[in-house]
Amino acid sequence: MSFTNTIPGHRTRELRNLYAGECAASRQWLGLTTNRTGPECLERLLGQRPSTSNQLDHASKIIAYLNEFLERIANTPDVPNLRAVRTPNPITLDGRLSEPDWTMTPPIPINHPFRIDKDRGKPHATARLLWDDRYLYVGFDVPDRDVAAFLFERDDDTFLWDAVECFILPDILRSEYWEICVTPTGGLTDRRCRKKLNGWSSTFDTRANLPGILHGGVTDGTVNQSGDTDKGYGVELAIPFYSLKGFGTPSPGKSFRTLLAVADLDGVPAVSNVLFRGHTVTPMGFQDIWSYSRVTLVDAP
Repeated sequence: MSFTNTIPGHRTRELRNLYAGECAASRQWLGLTTNRTGPECLERLLGQRPSTSNQLDHASKIIAYLNEFLERIANTPDVPNLRAVRTPNPITLDGRLSEPDWTMTPPIPINHPFRIDKDRGKPHATARLLWDDRYLYVGFDVPDRDVAAFLFERDDDTFLWDAVECFILPDILRSEYWEICVTPTGGLTDRRCRKKLNGWSSTFDTRANLPGILHGGVTDGTVNQSGDTDKGYGVELAIPFYSLKGFGTPSPGKSFRTLLAVADLDGVPAVSNVLFRGHTVTPMGFQDIWSYSRVTLVDAP
């Protein structure tokens, strides 16, 4: 773990949290069973703990996972900076991204799988960012040959289906951020999250909804019909600045942090069947706020 000190910034902080993690969530992320943390795996491999051949094989795989995550961070030490372009024109939230302001805004590729071992090699989605005096607009264009997303009650597990996700960290000095997940059929999950700075993952408050959020979606194909071939879907979000605690009044030059992601379901709705991709390398998952991009509000592309 001393190698993590050579990587700029705090990109390895969540890896350290995961390595030493004692909570059930961190063990599940690594495929570990009870009481098998990263240090215990190393003790087994170093011969410092009695182990069966199966335990040694398991420990070797876990350390290989950790090395893979570390290499991905080391090979991409710089988190990309993004820009949201001011729009003077109204945006119709229909999921089509047809307004000229959308087409003149550079697309942001969403092409980094959270877990390389689950990557299915499908075409990647893109996102675009706009803003005005009231809203941050996020538009997604998602290629998908089989769109699966049933209608949901608010705050259902939309992320277990085909959906887009936007994580907003208004103030880097605070560990509080919002997770917003929307399906093309209108399902919305928004929850307030607080990062555990010295522990893996975050705490979530689904009861706390983001006031004033608007969204719309469209599908090019037939939703929830696996017998045909779809082309994909689009989703547009309007996130009111006033609801982002710690951000204040929007103006050119102001910034926040974000992770833009897509959930791609292949099979029955379960985490094991969902490929999560982000616009930047986040091998520790969406709660790795140190890997979020800085988004700066600008007047022109």
